[in-house]
Amino acid sequence: HYIQAYSPFGSRSMFSDQSLKNELISFDLKKAIATLKNNGWKDSDGDNILDNVIDGKKTDFKFTVLVSAASEASSKMMVVFKEDLQKAGIIMDIKIMEWTSLLKILKQRNFDAVALSWSGSLNPDPYAIWHSDNIKEGGNNFVSYKNIEVDTLIIEAKKEFDIKKRAELLKKINRLIYKDQPYTFLVEDDFYRVGYDAKINSEKWVYEYDYAPFEEMWFE
Repeated sequence: HYIQAYSPFGSRSMFSDQSLKNELISFDLKKAIATLKNNGWKDSDGDNILDNVIDGKKTDFKFTVLVSAASEASSKMMVVFKEDLQKAGIIMDIKIMEWTSLLKILKQRNFDAVALSWSGSLNPDPYAIWHSDNIKEGGNNFVSYKNIEVDTLIIEAKKEFDIKKRAELLKKINRLIYKDQPYTFLVEDDFYRVGYDAKINSEKWVYEYDYAPFEEMWFE
């Protein structure tokens, strides 16, 4: 029921760089272990947990991921993720929290990692989540992501009213974010829900979008 995600704007939308489908980061345990080893992570004491010397102290590779209690899908995915990480010598604890408490921690930037579910927008504005102005406490750039080129493109996109030109700017933002991996995009629905009431009769789609009908917006 899911596809591998690669964009914060909806991987099949007109605002996402479709060419990234050919460059997706694959699951490769051996390559992951080799990369960790090249960066100093190894099991020096035989306890099956990777460790490294950080600030002069041997530190095990352990962290906690926060998950919203309202997201059953995220909870299930994190259990699978935990098992895969353990194969590489990494210990991940899962902490399930009510959303209000989780949001408070996010805004305080007081976490190791977090699993989040995002909904899309027909006219996305990446400023609130991805611009470095929103790194400050209270902003929605929870992971303190900063890329000067992304910041510049976000401001350009906010000023661009030609939807096709704006889409090209957002595609560049998509590519840069995917390269930097401040978020690891996991999956998104492989379908869309459209609801109709049997009492409503209409010969056409009743909601007129500003720039594109529904099917052109989301499907190739």
